[in-house]
Amino acid sequence: MEKKNKSFGSVCFKVALFSGIFFALLVSNNAIAASVTLTATDLGNGGVRLSASASFASCKVCDAYGNCHTNNRGSVSIPYRCADSGEGSAECSVILDRGTLHGTRNFTANASDCKGSASDSITTEFDNTPTVSYQEPTGEVEEPFDIKANVVFKPTLQENKGTINAYVRNAFIARKICKTENCSFSYEEETGSLYDLNHGGPYTIIIRAYGGGASAEESGSITVDKTPEVEITSPAGTVSEPFDITGTATFKPTLNEVKGTITLYVRNGFVASKKCMTENCSFSYKEEVGKLFDLNHGGPYEIRMRASGGGIYTDQTKDITVDKTPEVEITSPAGTVSEPFDITGTATFKPTLNEVKGTITLYVRNGFVASKKCMTESCSFSYKEEVGKLFDLNHGGPYEIRMRASGGGIYTDQTKDITVDKTPEVEITSPKGMVTSPFNVTGYATFKPTLNDVKGTIYAYLNGAYLGSKTCSTLSCDYNYQQINGALINRNIGSYTLRFRATGSGATAYATEQFLVTDIILENNLDDECPND
Repeated sequence: MEKKNKSFGSVCFKVALFSGIFFALLVSNNAIAASVTLTATDLGNGGVRLSASASFASCKVCDAYGNCHTNNRGSVSIPYRCADSGEGSAECSVILDRGTLHGTRNFTANASDCKGSASDSITTEFDNTPTVSYQEPTGEVEEPFDIKANVVFKPTLQENKGTINAYVRNAFIARKICKTENCSFSYEEETGSLYDLNHGGPYTIIIRAYGGGASAEESGSITVDKTPEVEITSPAGTVSEPFDITGTATFKPTLNEVKGTITLYVRNGFVASKKCMTENCSFSYKEEVGKLFDLNHGGPYEIRMRASGGGIYTDQTKDITVDKTPEVEITSPAGTVSEPFDITGTATFKPTLNEVKGTITLYVRNGFVASKKCMTESCSFSYKEEVGKLFDLNHGGPYEIRMRASGGGIYTDQTKDITVDKTPEVEITSPKGMVTSPFNVTGYATFKPTLNDVKGTIYAYLNGAYLGSKTCSTLSCDYNYQQINGALINRNIGSYTLRFRATGSGATAYATEQFLVTDIILENNLDDECPND
């Protein structure tokens, strides 16, 4: 505290007349007027005492009759603070609150007596800046945290010693009014909960204290790691049927009711998600959607599981392949066939969620002939059941039969080669040996079964010349020239060759008979023997 120079009154002589009475006041020139001393004392309890102490001079005062008396009375004051008076000396004092005196303050005391006046001044300098100690959190945190600090306020007479404010990222979050000079701060105690931040940083936390007209702050910097962990537990490798996709995630602690989210992607497409109410969370596609997941044959297919929480996410990916290769087998026909036939087979499809498990398609000689949609994984095929009739091929081969099983985005073929023997049988029954003219030509043919209305045709040739033909609608077919033409055949005596050609279903058979036309009349039942000479 600093004192200023004092000022004193001057010597004077005054005469005053009051109510007809004459008074004379004589103040000698060498007399000293009133003096005053101003002091400031820090009481240590928040109070600062200002004290003004004054001493007064004595003056002899006489009236006109020679009656004299001594006057040593004076007054002292600290303007607007305190005042007092007395004889010879006087004091006044006041206790101020240090909490209102931060910085530089000027105070003056005045005193006056019969000889004059005096003053004294002082300057006080109090530093009421509180001391702030930031305590926690520091470094890296992974879960909700308390914010702690300690503040020491300078003494004050007020009930509230100061205020502590907390800020995160320059935003106010909590306040404490302190009743003691040494004051601790806990965000959890003030708000009833811990503080939580999303992943990231650095985040600045500021503790700011206000008290005694001054303020101070201290800050801390933290980073927050809320990186979740995620793992795909199934499927793996190669799968052949609908499957569940399962996994687990571990989220960092948070005050949010929802701790995080697990999201599932297949081939970069969203398929399902789950909100997790616990930090350790399991995921099942089947549980979330109500069914298994299915993929067509192929791969690798990428499965991505993402755990999102606390403002950050973690992905894990796995590649799987899908084998939906069906099995197919042609059970009939085989080898060589001679008549219309059924084409049968079986297919086994890999499990699928589709209502139609697969399709069996039949090709003969690379041409489509029939197909079947299979509603079960084990599926039989019959051309006859699908089309309502047997299959027929003309004579020849080998003919390729291909049966294709298609399902799950892939197909399997099986092929078999068959040959078809539709060779008819043909025989000439007459004429034979020696005949007389006119004569009939007869014979028959047996054709292999066919679905065609026309089973075949019999052609007759005599000595290479076309003789006639018959179109047959039955498998067993007779040829009778007389019945067909209404007459017998007349020929001259000589040797003749008769040929039958039977044609059906792309196959041809021949029968040849050589005979002699003569004029000799043959007896019945004659075995073509010559008589004895």
